[in-house]
Amino acid sequence: MIGLVVLIAGLPVGFAVYSNYFGPGSVYPKPIRSLMHEGGMAYLRTGDKQDMPKAIECYTQALAGLDELGTTDPKHARDAPHVTGLVARIAAVYNDMGDLDKAIETFTDLLHRILGDEGIADPKTQVRRLLDNQLPDQERMNILRALGCANMLAEAYEARGRRAKRRSVVLPHSSAAASADAQAAAQWYQWCLQL
Repeated sequence: MIGLVVLIAGLPVGFAVYSNYFGPGSVYPKPIRSLMHEGGMAYLRTGDKQDMPKAIECYTQALAGLDELGTTDPKHARDAPHVTGLVARIAAVYNDMGDLDKAIETFTDLLHRILGDEGIADPKTQVRRLLDNQLPDQERMNILRALGCANMLAEAYEARGRRAKRRSVVLPHSSAAASADAQAAAQWYQWCLQL
């Protein structure tokens, strides 16, 4: 019985040790991990307690810190999975906020971080990389993240185009923006289908 009580009492301590020293968050330096925790708490709350601008503020500060670290430490390079995961989260928050311009900008940044201009120009190279059995799991995860991101980028362009189309009833110059966004959406959907 005493052993069970000790075991139950030790679970929170074990979880705290795991999450701070061995868990997925341990890859981030402590100040960045704190910013990400604060951003996550602001974003993941429900209802009127959710604070997306605060989440963006914390996440973008964390990303700036990681990008700065990445210039000297390859573990935190621009295309490291934990860095691209943060960029994907920022894009998702912008998308949820309805700030489609920033969402598109951030999704595009994410694709450039992972694939570069060459990978974006030819999506079939990514399929060849995925078929390589020697590809490290981290790179595989990043490529899959980029493929999902390309689809979300197309959806963001499509949503922005629909929004501009509705505005074109009142503002005639908005119809050109709607058309450009529809073309960009089609281009990214086509990119995804080439895989």
